Amino acid sequence: PIFAQSAKRILKEAGEYFESGDYATALPVYLEYLKADPEHPQANFNTGICYLQTIHEHKAVKYLQKAYAKMPAIHPDIHKYLGEAY
Repeated sequence: PIFAQSAKRILKEAGEYFESGDYATALPVYLEYLKADPEHPQANFNTGICYLQTIHEHKAVKYLQKAYAKMPAIHPDIHKYLGEAY
């Protein structure tokens, strides 16, 4: 339970940075969360989007692919983002 609350708090924090457009700050927080829940579709998707906003765009691919594999309808523009990541 303590772990679950901590993970939930980390995900919420990452989401707040992400929603405000602070991708550089959100990225390490999402990466920390994914250590606990590596299959979480939204966290993988958002991590991929964060990477697309950095000089490490190529790192977005694996996160976007994982999000798409788990939830193909995760975002209307998922195919566009996957294309950008390649």
